[in-house]
Amino acid sequence: MKKMRKILWFFAFIYMIIIFLPKTEMYYQLESYLKQNQIVFNDESTRDILGVFSVKNARVFYEKLEVGKIDSMNFYPFIFYNKFSINKASFNNSLKQFVPKNIENISFSNTIFYPIKIWISGNGDFGDLSGEIDLNKRKISIRLKPAANFLSKYSDIARNFTKDKDQYIYEKNY
Repeated sequence: MKKMRKILWFFAFIYMIIIFLPKTEMYYQLESYLKQNQIVFNDESTRDILGVFSVKNARVFYEKLEVGKIDSMNFYPFIFYNKFSINKASFNNSLKQFVPKNIENISFSNTIFYPIKIWISGNGDFGDLSGEIDLNKRKISIRLKPAANFLSKYSDIARNFTKDKDQYIYEKNY
């Protein structure tokens, strides 16, 4: 019984660390890092509730030009599992070579049980994607089940993928 109580106290302590982690300050540090690369978020509102950090209504600027809007970004830092998600992002046509115009949802997650991989999943007007980033091999692998109009709408992006049966595959070492 004493051992169980110690384990519960340990998890309560870890959870309190997660709740009181200065996530807002960490976000502003990330923002200053992105600013060095001329990427700026404007007009956003931040919220930190019980361990979940959210950013709402961010306008995205690159080299002082507005290139997109993100409705929400959420960071879930839990003990065994971490997740970062972006919901309802739209980007200008000027970026169509690099990123789809509308992203409904994209998330990145990892776990302490397998810390060398980050899993990716998402969907939007381009189709559904899943993939992983292998931090050890420094490799990105993405599988895309394209929407019906993917090739006509995103031909510039499709050039980076190879077709395999009913899906497209993107692999790159970084």
